Amino acid sequence: MAALAAGKHVLCEARMAMDAAEAAEMLDASERRPHLVAQLVPAPFDLKSGATITRLLEEGAIGEVREVAVVALNGSALDPATPVHWRQQTRYSGRNIHSLGIWSEVVQRWLGEARTVMAHGSTFVPERMDPATGESTPVEVPDTVAVAGSLMNGAAYTYRVSNVAAGTHQNGITVFGTKGVIQWLPNDTASLTTDGEEAQPIVPDSGTARGWRVEADFVTSIREGAPVRFTSFADGLRYMRFIDAAWRSLQDGCAVEVQAGSGTNQG
Repeated sequence: MAALAAGKHVLCEARMAMDAAEAAEMLDASERRPHLVAQLVPAPFDLKSGATITRLLEEGAIGEVREVAVVALNGSALDPATPVHWRQQTRYSGRNIHSLGIWSEVVQRWLGEARTVMAHGSTFVPERMDPATGESTPVEVPDTVAVAGSLMNGAAYTYRVSNVAAGTHQNGITVFGTKGVIQWLPNDTASLTTDGEEAQPIVPDSGTARGWRVEADFVTSIREGAPVRFTSFADGLRYMRFIDAAWRSLQDGCAVEVQAGSGTNQG
């Protein structure tokens, strides 16, 4: 916001902000200066296959979408002696919950926003050593989180995000439709299965497998006025609303609606 006020174009690291209220303030600051480029570093997971997956879903390649399941498990916090990570401290991470936000950005690109959120979390090591002070400090973000709800398009979704689940699991995103399934893997490859046939690899449409062009796109937007493709402040506010809803659900122990509107008075 200070950079925008000083007349500077802004490329901001993700996640966008500490919470949706801060994200809304950032969006408002950018909209008051439309001559400046305001961009967020995007979730990089699907930069090769995402555009093609989005097209297939829009064209009904798997029929009507019924469910999307996200699995993001690792064992980075299994050892109780592992120091606390900054993502486990709200003074650094705000309401962001591990990698939930970055995964939700990808789902948002493909299928749109969430309508409802129900989240449950567990913390198995309540305190860890803070490497900055050498003292024990509370772990404020759960080690494992399960999130479920419905998207605006009516489909159901689930997220499993954990840093205490190591093993032979397969991380990724699976979209289930009435006529088939799309499965995306973390190496940015994907497959399409329809009508009970064997899975077929999804080949990115010509010219869409762009890879990492974040800085180049930022410069192009500044020099040539190209619209921000990945990721605008408006997109960021949308995923921050989802993160806020998940955080509120964790605190209150009940399902909540994802708030719409400007978000300046959220949370």
